[in-house]
Amino acid sequence: MKRACFFPSHVAIPIAFMIAIVASGQTRAYLDAPIVKADIPVQWNASGKALQWLSHGQPTEFTSETLFLSKGPVNITYPRMNPLRVRATASATAVADPSAAILSKLVDAITSVVTTVAPVLAPATSDSDKGHIQAAMAAFTQNKKPTFADCTDPGSATLNLTILWHALYDPIDPKESMGMKVSKWIGTIDKDLATGSGDVAVGHAAQQIGEDLAQLSERLNSISNTLSVIHGCAELGVQKGPTARNPDENRYIDADLNPNSAFVEKLTALKAAMAQLQSELTNTYAVSANWVGPERKDFRLNATAIVPTLEQMQNVTVKITSLELKSDASTNALTMNMQDSSTAFTIRRYSLLVPEIGTGAVFGTIKKPTYGTGKNAAGETIVTRAADTSISVNPSLMVNFVCHCSAGALAPMFQMGSSASKDLPALLVGGGLRLFGLRKGDISIGGGAMFAWVKDLQKLKPGDVVTGMTDINADLGYSARPKLGGYFAIIYKF
Repeated sequence: MKRACFFPSHVAIPIAFMIAIVASGQTRAYLDAPIVKADIPVQWNASGKALQWLSHGQPTEFTSETLFLSKGPVNITYPRMNPLRVRATASATAVADPSAAILSKLVDAITSVVTTVAPVLAPATSDSDKGHIQAAMAAFTQNKKPTFADCTDPGSATLNLTILWHALYDPIDPKESMGMKVSKWIGTIDKDLATGSGDVAVGHAAQQIGEDLAQLSERLNSISNTLSVIHGCAELGVQKGPTARNPDENRYIDADLNPNSAFVEKLTALKAAMAQLQSELTNTYAVSANWVGPERKDFRLNATAIVPTLEQMQNVTVKITSLELKSDASTNALTMNMQDSSTAFTIRRYSLLVPEIGTGAVFGTIKKPTYGTGKNAAGETIVTRAADTSISVNPSLMVNFVCHCSAGALAPMFQMGSSASKDLPALLVGGGLRLFGLRKGDISIGGGAMFAWVKDLQKLKPGDVVTGMTDINADLGYSARPKLGGYFAIIYKF
């Protein structure tokens, strides 16, 4: 009775050539790859203009083949990230960071405001006008709000237009320019990160932005009220007619408010940009859940945890935008330099054994029984036993499971193989050593047990009468139990 045997199609035996699907460099890279627990911290190296990852606090440059191993979910983090200095994202594909555009919009708004040339203040025409102007200047110096003059008061136009001019163009405290304010926001995050968590540090800066935003809103309200008074006085003068107007009322009517209105639009745009930045900081960077680590100082760049599995590795792309804000000391204008950089790396699930398939030669000790025909004393054709012979097999495969327990040139391995040969199907189980860095390529040397199913006589036996080899071949079938032997394998191509 013939017995059919089926085996997995991945392993090898006697002088069998195998299909290589894993390169030796990949195996070595896997064995050398750092094992991360929960986080991969990255940072921007400003001097080297490159991205780095931190290994126990030590910066390491990314390469084109950087690989990490993980036993569980992973977060990509940026330690002590100041979102007013650096923006970063981590994802499966590179994406533009919309957050950087918010800060860019703020800088444009500030620059538009501080670079606007203030129109020349209308000159005083009398000693009384000069007195009103001096009083208004003194009120601004003392951080007080001047009182608007009635339209009919002498010198009211000079006073009210002077108040408007200072509210629009003349900062009360030069130390509180927008450039100084932005520097203060950045410095607050840097300072607070040194002693506290990231969400608290950013929250403090967002609070400062809110306070500055309230001052700007108050300033805009004051400007709006002043413009209403001036327009109202001008309207009264128009109603009186040319012959009934006094010089002040003529000045109201003649005042060119178009540049002022344009500048109010710029201040309004600045207010909107500040509000958008404050909202972003509050809703993203001041959220406690977005900061990880023992002291919540590391900002998590990925929206959800990256989870590699044994079936699927994760390709990660990190993009970082470096932001450099500068304030001109003379004009208080802000400029922003942006520099983008990105890198990609792979995270694979950690496994103690690294499988690889290679090409080489396998030598086995098992031979198959051979039968022929002969004659008995009566002259009949009978079955005779010939010398056992080695048999050739079809191409087979050998799989090495290299142990992730060595960083040197040698690594122990577990080995499995199979042969789907019709003449000698077999399974191989053994071990050996994986050798790396050899002059002509890496090799592995292994050996172990071979379990082979050989064809033997099922009903016939030596001495039985037959008609010829046709009867013998028809009676051959696989043995019920495999024969045990040994094998020696040299795998030299991966």
